[in-house]
Amino acid sequence: MASSPPPTWLLREANAEPYPLARIETLPVDVDNLASTLDKISVESVEPAKPAKKPSPSANISNVLGLFRLHQQGLLEEGSMKAHLSSAEHVQLWALLWDRYPGLAEWAEYKICYDFDPRTKVLSIRMPTLVHKEFVGSVNKKILSELDRIASSIPATFANMVQEIRCDGSSQFTPRTDEDGKILERLRNKPDSQFRHRKAQFPSVVFEISYSQKRKDLPRLAYDYISKSRGSVSVVVGLDVGYKGGKEATLSVWRPKFWTDEAGELHLTVETTVSNQPYRGGDGAGIPGQLNLQLKDFAPAPLFNGLPTNTQNRPITVTHEYLAQRLTEAEASHDTVEGHEGCTGEHYREKMIVDARPSKPGAEFTSDDDSEIQERQGRGARRGV
Repeated sequence: MASSPPPTWLLREANAEPYPLARIETLPVDVDNLASTLDKISVESVEPAKPAKKPSPSANISNVLGLFRLHQQGLLEEGSMKAHLSSAEHVQLWALLWDRYPGLAEWAEYKICYDFDPRTKVLSIRMPTLVHKEFVGSVNKKILSELDRIASSIPATFANMVQEIRCDGSSQFTPRTDEDGKILERLRNKPDSQFRHRKAQFPSVVFEISYSQKRKDLPRLAYDYISKSRGSVSVVVGLDVGYKGGKEATLSVWRPKFWTDEAGELHLTVETTVSNQPYRGGDGAGIPGQLNLQLKDFAPAPLFNGLPTNTQNRPITVTHEYLAQRLTEAEASHDTVEGHEGCTGEHYREKMIVDARPSKPGAEFTSDDDSEIQERQGRGARRGV
């Protein structure tokens, strides 16, 4: 039996466009009359499904994206900048960063010092000055030298315990519990400096540096560090460095205090043990006194098991004179840089032909990204947010 020619709709030129997607109506197939069966198949063109449009970020998120980008470009001034952001928006911000701007996300993660408090819904970007950086570096150096001094004077078995204490700098501090022990949106802080035993969950000693106008934030920060770590942070030291040419500088210290009520419930209180004690006078000279810490402040008690009590009680001190001198040196260094009075390389010239930087393929952040973020900020401003 001669076969019938295929239906005309099956014939296509070799260079013709591909067939549209089709929805085929299933029919019983009569093998002997295949051609007539094919003629009965109804073909319906179907438009390809369009990808779902991603929702636009809120004005608050767009504002923070803009601030992060300005930070990456080096256009934020020294000091502190704050932006409103809810807990949900904080989560959405990071999802958007890693999804669309991974380069900016890495910059924000490792380069930007910012604090986020889900209770107040405030994100604060901190831009440490050269005074901050040099001063806290000097304090870190002094503390580490004191720890080394103790380690070198005790038996090697115990010295290893002390040598496990590290300066973590401004690493992120992110406890996950609130005052009632519930898992909540993480509080995020980056202390100016912190000391943590390598096997500890939290830092044991935290340092925060602030100007006088930011001094009011220190008690809240100290409370957060101590309470959120359930007292694992044993000491918070706040070092005030004066403001706008003022020479007087003070320090404060906060510690956890534990007590048990009549029902046997354990309570934690954050106690101020030193309050705004001057270490440098108005004339810039150091004031007699010292910051008093102990070795046992630098690690949780279980990590010092076996270490003799008299060793755990060894003092670690930083004199007021040392603090005043190092602060004065940091201020002088800052003035040198700001006044363009520092020494430069022998080939340095104000007027010099500088070859163009080779273009880097696959850059994560482009001018189009800038325009998009600026447009989002503009939409937020038009909405009056």
